[in-house]
Amino acid sequence: MKKDEHSLALKRISLIDPSGSLSSWVGNDCCQWSGISCNNRTGQLKSLEVLDLSAMGLEGRIPKLIGNLCKLKTLNLAGNNFDGGFEDLLNGFSYCTSNSIESIDVSLNRLVSELPTSLGMLKSLQHLHLTLNSFWGSIPESIGNLSSLETLDLSANQMNGSIPESFGQLSKLVHLDLSLNSWEGILREAHLINLTSLEYVALDTDRPMSLIFNVSQEWVPPFKLQTIQIRDCQVGSFGVWLQSQTELEYVTLHKNFGFHTK
Repeated sequence: MKKDEHSLALKRISLIDPSGSLSSWVGNDCCQWSGISCNNRTGQLKSLEVLDLSAMGLEGRIPKLIGNLCKLKTLNLAGNNFDGGFEDLLNGFSYCTSNSIESIDVSLNRLVSELPTSLGMLKSLQHLHLTLNSFWGSIPESIGNLSSLETLDLSANQMNGSIPESFGQLSKLVHLDLSLNSWEGILREAHLINLTSLEYVALDTDRPMSLIFNVSQEWVPPFKLQTIQIRDCQVGSFGVWLQSQTELEYVTLHKNFGFHTK
């Protein structure tokens, strides 16, 4: 217990906390500290699994030490003012011999970086929320290794690269939001071929985008969407692709160059 408290106290020192949100991180019982969840049966912090520091007004870079919490399952840093990148954080998790991180939410911060290749090392990751930051570049090829990924929200960033074909390996992906970015390149059937669980797709933007959908008119996708939002893309012909989506509840197809159905 003392070791856990000491580790958390070091993290407290490395965080810039102008609002005093971490003022409770004192005393001998770290289970009473804000944002810390303990084992309900033992009341002790044997291995930290949940760290929620959302909306606490924290500033500066995300402490590298958080990436050393190899038993962590849920990390929520949303709604703060963290800046810089988060490559050190992901690298830390990826170095764990058995990393167990399942959910990362760093949305609504001021993070600026490319998405690192080490992202693909987080094999247990199910939910990744990166919306409302300034991430840029392409999605790394290694994302195809995230076999457990169910939610990917990259909306409202500065992404201006391509989407790799390895994306098509995310068979458990349900919710995909890539909206409000400036994607480029070509989306082919290979990008979508194994997305059997996909229900939600958002790819609308008010920014310049040169993303092209290039699938055959006769292709039938492996998923049944409930929501599709595509705007300002070069989509060509949806043909059977769109007609096969019999479970759609919400559709937005606005200002798509070359859009027509068979």
